Amino acid sequence: MELANSSSEIFKELAGELELLLNDVFEGISGFLFVKVTSFEKGSIVCNFMIHIKMESSTTAEDFERILTTAAKGGITGKYQISNIHVQDTDTVGAVKDKEPEGKSIPVKVIGVATFVGVAVLIIVFVFYKVS
Repeated sequence: MELANSSSEIFKELAGELELLLNDVFEGISGFLFVKVTSFEKGSIVCNFMIHIKMESSTTAEDFERILTTAAKGGITGKYQISNIHVQDTDTVGAVKDKEPEGKSIPVKVIGVATFVGVAVLIIVFVFYKVS
């Protein structure tokens, strides 16, 4: 499975598309910085990603889960059908340097490894199309 290899072109393309989509979904949330896809797993397609927020943000894992669920039900996720959403607060703290202007790093609280399962037929079609 090429999606298991984070340096494969298919991984990079799909991760990039999903990061753009999820960044759009979460952009209005107070303290939100960005989403980074960390891995894909077998299942329809399981996507694991980290949601990075400002340390002082009061937004919770439940808030992100609710917003993503609402977006999925409302058709905001476009060609991606998202189900079985689970957001988990990891309480990991670090500095993000590569996403901020040079010389300006913002401390972040990584709020979750959010997994969405069953990212639908269109992704499967996309993957099989790219593989074949």
